[in-house]
Amino acid sequence: MKILVWTAMFAVLLSANSCDRGYSISDSSSGGDTTATTTKYIGPTQGASWSIVWDKDNAKFTLEKRSKPSASPSYTVYGTFKELDSGFIELDFPSSRPSSITSSSTAALKLGDHAFVIYPFESGQTQLLYLIVADSCPSTDLATAWLSVDDASDVSSDAVGSYGYLSYSKDDKAINITDSYALDDGNTTQIASTIDSGSCTSNVYSAATGDHYFSSAHTLIIENDKTTYQRKIGFSKTSINSLTDLSGDGVGFISNTADPADTFEISATCNNGSCNIFSESDINNLHKNDNTYNLTIDDNGRNFPAVGFAVGKLELLGNSTLTNIACIYNTSLVSGKVLLCAASSPDNLTRLLNITLYFPS
Repeated sequence: MKILVWTAMFAVLLSANSCDRGYSISDSSSGGDTTATTTKYIGPTQGASWSIVWDKDNAKFTLEKRSKPSASPSYTVYGTFKELDSGFIELDFPSSRPSSITSSSTAALKLGDHAFVIYPFESGQTQLLYLIVADSCPSTDLATAWLSVDDASDVSSDAVGSYGYLSYSKDDKAINITDSYALDDGNTTQIASTIDSGSCTSNVYSAATGDHYFSSAHTLIIENDKTTYQRKIGFSKTSINSLTDLSGDGVGFISNTADPADTFEISATCNNGSCNIFSESDINNLHKNDNTYNLTIDDNGRNFPAVGFAVGKLELLGNSTLTNIACIYNTSLVSGKVLLCAASSPDNLTRLLNITLYFPS
């Protein structure tokens, strides 16, 4: 009887200690609370596989880091969040978090029900964390728009494709680049190619170049090179009917491979294809007083070089160089609109700059 009592007390103490510290290094393969009010998102960045379970009703999240999608978690963090009036989300980490998480909170965006984007929060982490809904492998052939993220190639070259269309065949399990365009002045078309062939389990497609992530909403993340951590982001496209579609106030992030530390939160005011982009230091109170970039798309750049894309120019204020930019624009989310862009960096034309903007309804 004494043995049973002490065993029960030890179990209670162990459980309480795990809750107090706010994180665990044990396996929680369920990904946290999986009731009907939660949504799980997964994706890769900088040699790790991540998942976050979003519990909207209780304003909580469960974040897990793995060395690969099939591995046990390196750690599990239980945190809370605030959906801010600005359109950003603030993720708050527990005080007793893993030592690699260097801040008490970080900024995030929820792109409708399709994807989740998180500002870097680990020591040494420079890449934005893009996650997509974890549901199932494609049961039908898939076609979607894509653009490069964190690409180390010379994106000013007419031989380097930075955006286009890709397809997935359920029969031969192959991911193919069907259309690819450069960020040069002529939007030079590249030769069609096959990225990978492999197998898909749940919604993770494992292949030689890396682990690729699918969702039934035609949103996907291609791990283009798991050594240099280059990725392609796929997002369903919508036709841009007029430049008035490219209007509104948005929030998001800029990441610049010309300076990996140059990743920051932004707000944007867009009107008929012209956007003033502001650097923001306080995601709760947007000031819009530090105009950093201007993005301009004219009518000739709408649905060019293919439906769902918008091409134009990006200007870094104080720098006279105008660089080429290409964006995927999606207005068909349940709530809000998304603009995902790839551009030659004004700081170094050979390097890639990415813009992620979400326009709340």
